[in-house]
Amino acid sequence: MEYFAPQGSDFCQRVEKSIEEIEARSQAEIVVVVARRSDSYQAIRQRWFFLLSLLLLCLLYFPLGYYPALIISLGLGSLLWYLSNFPQLGRYLIPQTQREVAVLRAARLAFFSEAVSSTKGRCAILFFFSRWERRLEIVPDVGVEGQISNSLWNELEAKINSLPDLAAQEEAFQKMLADLAETLAQRYPLPAGTEKQNEIPNAPHFI
Repeated sequence: MEYFAPQGSDFCQRVEKSIEEIEARSQAEIVVVVARRSDSYQAIRQRWFFLLSLLLLCLLYFPLGYYPALIISLGLGSLLWYLSNFPQLGRYLIPQTQREVAVLRAARLAFFSEAVSSTKGRCAILFFFSRWERRLEIVPDVGVEGQISNSLWNELEAKINSLPDLAAQEEAFQKMLADLAETLAQRYPLPAGTEKQNEIPNAPHFI
């Protein structure tokens, strides 16, 4: 089963419904972006390739000779390079801090590419989830930062990012958005008599 699935899925429908409720009860505009991954981590994967190849070459040089050792070491190094592209292994080879930085950087880029700052009152909030890294970043615009403390977003991120797999994260993400309608209605309410226009499409964007 594919989690955080593309357009037309149950995930998209539930997210859109939650966004509609949030935007009907508060000033906030919600933007959800789901990325396949935030970085290729090419430099780190190259480092592992060279380290493994060099180590194997040194270990196999005396028993096998130079050329057999070279062929085996390059072959196994290439295999590690290929397998490190898959999250099951890649997340063990790539330090957590590097993954966190990559997702944060990708979220900041998405903030501009998705025109999150284009709302009239700078009232949008970006929810950026990267599937390969299994990590959520929440980026509020300046109009929201003046009304709601960043501690709320940090708490929501921590809840999602601490979960063990995509299935649990998808369920928690949908529940988080559903519960957020009440929180934003209290902390960032829509002024009485205000006619609010939907400035950004509610459908999640997959990149």
